[in-house]
Amino acid sequence: MPLAADGESGSPPPGFTADGSEVSHRRSARGRSPDRWPALAFLLPNLTLFTVFTLLPVVVGVGLSFYEWDLISSPEFVGLENYRRLLDDGEARHALWITALLILFGLLPTIVIGLVAATLLNAKFRGIRYIRTLYYMPIVISLVASGVLWRFIYEPNRGLLNWLLSLIGIDGPPWLSSTRWALPAIAMVLVWLAIPLSTMLYLAALQGIPSTVLEAARIDGAGFVAMLWHVIWPMVRPTTALVSLVTVLGLAFGSFDLIASLTQGGPLDSTNTLIYYMYDTAFNQLQVGYASALAVFNFVAVFGTLGAVLAIGRRLVK
Repeated sequence: MPLAADGESGSPPPGFTADGSEVSHRRSARGRSPDRWPALAFLLPNLTLFTVFTLLPVVVGVGLSFYEWDLISSPEFVGLENYRRLLDDGEARHALWITALLILFGLLPTIVIGLVAATLLNAKFRGIRYIRTLYYMPIVISLVASGVLWRFIYEPNRGLLNWLLSLIGIDGPPWLSSTRWALPAIAMVLVWLAIPLSTMLYLAALQGIPSTVLEAARIDGAGFVAMLWHVIWPMVRPTTALVSLVTVLGLAFGSFDLIASLTQGGPLDSTNTLIYYMYDTAFNQLQVGYASALAVFNFVAVFGTLGAVLAIGRRLVK
């Protein structure tokens, strides 16, 4: 746009000075810099809490892994001794195996049940919003409260689960005191808690699928199972990777409260996951330095698993 001629009134166009030169981006950005202070003011409380209660404890925990400390005497620097001990610790390997089994028991049911439930809840009829709200309720219950609730459900003589099994002629086991069934029982509770979130994520993905695609599949005669497998599943694969990541994190780190309230790692260490073994080492055996090394190892193992899940998810998306 030409500038106004000499002697004519008129203002220069946006982004240009009176002599026709363009205003630099740096100057323009400097002019907007005061707008950053309100954003920083809103972020500062959250960043402060994150630093004090998350980042700082992580740094201190990594530092303590190089010390021997019993919470009473002064810490003693031992270098890599705690990590060398970890490599020879049979209980740590057992706890890692139990954690892997818990993830194996919980991951696939969470994905399958979440996808099926989301497909059913994607229907449009009066009152569906209230049903979705009720379905989401388990996620707002604390883990300790869930543990107390499921302790009554798993009670071998008067529990709800064994009573339901008795109606079809099955004699239910002593769930929480059986070395065979205690870990699947813990996994069942974790799946019950994880399904609402996976369902919500899948439901959001399903609502992004064009209705014409689903309608065309129905016209072609696809039933529920065929539509789920051949139409819906290929289109929600990216969401499956996200659900897998969230579920692995929940199973690995969210199992402590349930195990503490239901089995305390028993019977015979059959539910002694790595995170519970870390707690027992720190606060029952008073070996804080070694427990910190276990925490570092747990972090590396879990996020290594997440990396593998993410790699598999990328292959599924392609």
